[in-house]
Amino acid sequence: MSQITISQATDLADQGLRGEREESRALKDQVDKLRLLFQTAALINATMDPRQVISLVLKEAVRIMGATSGSLRMVDEENGLLRLEMAIGKGRNARRALQLKLGEGITGWVALHGEPLLVRDVTKEPRYLPIRKGVKSEMAVPLCVEGKVIGVLNLDSNRLNAFTENDLELLTALANQSARVFHNARLHEQLKKKAMELRSLFSVGQAIVSSLNLDEVLGRITRKVVELMEPVKLCSLMLLDHGKGELVIRAVHGASERYTKKPPLKVTESLLGRVAREKTPLIVQDVRRHPEFRYSRLARKEGLVSLLSVPMICQDRVIGVLNAYTGKEHRFSSEEVELLATLASQSAIAIENARLYESVVSAEERIRQGERLLLLGEIAAEVAHEIRNPLTVIRMLAHSVKETFPPEDPRSKDLLIIEQKIGQMAGLVEQILEMAKQRKFEWNPVEVHTVFQETLELLRHRLTKQRVKLVTKWGRGVPPVLGDKGQLEQMALNLLLNACQAMPEGGQLTIRTGTRKRRPGGRLVWIAVEDTGCGIP
Repeated sequence: MSQITISQATDLADQGLRGEREESRALKDQVDKLRLLFQTAALINATMDPRQVISLVLKEAVRIMGATSGSLRMVDEENGLLRLEMAIGKGRNARRALQLKLGEGITGWVALHGEPLLVRDVTKEPRYLPIRKGVKSEMAVPLCVEGKVIGVLNLDSNRLNAFTENDLELLTALANQSARVFHNARLHEQLKKKAMELRSLFSVGQAIVSSLNLDEVLGRITRKVVELMEPVKLCSLMLLDHGKGELVIRAVHGASERYTKKPPLKVTESLLGRVAREKTPLIVQDVRRHPEFRYSRLARKEGLVSLLSVPMICQDRVIGVLNAYTGKEHRFSSEEVELLATLASQSAIAIENARLYESVVSAEERIRQGERLLLLGEIAAEVAHEIRNPLTVIRMLAHSVKETFPPEDPRSKDLLIIEQKIGQMAGLVEQILEMAKQRKFEWNPVEVHTVFQETLELLRHRLTKQRVKLVTKWGRGVPPVLGDKGQLEQMALNLLLNACQAMPEGGQLTIRTGTRKRRPGGRLVWIAVEDTGCGIP
């Protein structure tokens, strides 16, 4: 039986103690790791703030795993970069100064591929990108939400072989837990944003429909778009002129005066015209460089970059386009496209309502004007009736006096002129009385030229007073038309009076007539009354 010396016994005891200490340290490390996982889980359930969770995870991970520093970078999809969200330990300033692209360095590789990576010696790793001096080992794990990488957790150390597979497994578990709070926070923000958008849409709807003044409605629409869509710097609203096939700027918010003076765009020849033609939204990443964008130089001066344009449709009919511009490059999301399209739909209805209201107001004004003209006609008929009898007496007396002088007497010639002028006055009186008669519609051949010439006799004084130049272009061979002469005279009078009202400061009144062929056989007579006035507002 072998004997153990005191020295050997002492060594065995020391070895046992060392084993117990190592086992104790391992157990302590395991407890610390479990405690960290528990704290992270508890914090996730208690807060919606991702920064608070990541701060705890980074600090405790650095402490437990003996790392020199740690960081979290979030994926910026719009620019294809990894944006530094948080950093602790050495090299924080260097990290902030460096922007990593996806796939660049160990962190970029993990973000691009969505796989954890452990590097025990960075000098042997070709993917390593030195950010600070002294780093010898590194590990990085992805933060994934619904299979999509949203960020990367990274730890590094100034020691070789500082991290183990167990450390990588723990950091992966922490990243998975942390991703949950980012996911919850994102859902919470999305719900808040949706609620805000719904409130804003309701507010926009109320603001838009609360006015029936078209210009005021258009101004409110562009202002509300800029207020509601955060990245939008400028909003313009263009209405479609169907007659000319052009998009015309009617309202702008956030632009200089030079922008508002842009000429109209042809629907068939412009980028924004495509939105109206195809009835679909359009996104341009950078209008300054797009070959089809007409005003790239103006866009540079105004500081405009990305564009979202949507059609304004009412009852399946395009009435214009709504354009939103950003001040820096921006990728419009499907939610933003849907939001602007909803605003455009609301706006189209409000615009049509305002237009209908203006049409009703204009119709009422025309009715009132017609009533005034009717009253004026009745008064004129009464006056003409009272004048007709004295004119007849004066004409008879002038004729009697003329008979007392020989034909060669100058006084006889003067009386003849007086008699002729009285005849003209009597003719005008008869014409007024004829137009004022309330009678049945009578179909007879009527000379169009005669109708307008006789009506112009009534307005000659007014045309001269208003400095209106009269131009007549009577067509050759214009045949009589079948109609009621009195009604046609009333039509001519209304057209000519409208033209006079449109030119209070003078202008040119042009009357043209002509014919064109009609199938099968026969001809149509056309009449055009044109003025150089401001037109119907």
